[in-house]
Amino acid sequence: MTANDEALNQLNMLLTEYSKIGQMPQTISYAEKLALIQRLLSAIQRLTASNSTYAQAAALQSNSRVHSATRLSELAAIAMALRDDIAAGWLTSVVELAHADTYASYLDMAEGLRTQGYKDAAAVIAGTSLEVHLRVLAAKNGIDLHAPNGSPKKADTLNAELKAAATYNANEHKQVTTWLGIRNSAAHGKYDEYDEYDETAVKGLIDGVNNFAVKYPA
Repeated sequence: MTANDEALNQLNMLLTEYSKIGQMPQTISYAEKLALIQRLLSAIQRLTASNSTYAQAAALQSNSRVHSATRLSELAAIAMALRDDIAAGWLTSVVELAHADTYASYLDMAEGLRTQGYKDAAAVIAGTSLEVHLRVLAAKNGIDLHAPNGSPKKADTLNAELKAAATYNANEHKQVTTWLGIRNSAAHGKYDEYDEYDETAVKGLIDGVNNFAVKYPA
């Protein structure tokens, strides 16, 4: 199941619950309406970037003092629009498509080197591709790419800030840390650390980084 399929499943489930409320409005308690409001809001924020029109529109509703029924219907409308745009494939921007093509080319290069026995070079290219993706993903989510002194932030720092911004969870953060560690060991010739990673592990790195980029496009 792709990330888009999972997003559509989540939104359809919540919108089905909203439809049931519309069919039986007198049997639904105020607390149940508030719970669905929060779940819709969380889903919209979870599935979109913070600067998207969907997230911004949902944020306006979360701060609104209008009647709960109105807030619920507004959030449901936003969720419907989001669901339909995901289903139509309209959420992927031209920039994301271009980045995805370039990213795939480098990972294809890494896989080609791995199959030819150059696992160290393959690990460096795959890991560098991951770092580039983290930078583009951070920019997409409004995270500053430079430290206060003006120097570029390290990949580990961006990884931590992306987790803190809830772009992805702690498990993804841990996995990215591991991938960056493999890249660093290979790039700096720390073979006492790196030799434990055989060709199969490097293939896992390439495949894992590719899946990560698909799950979190930038």
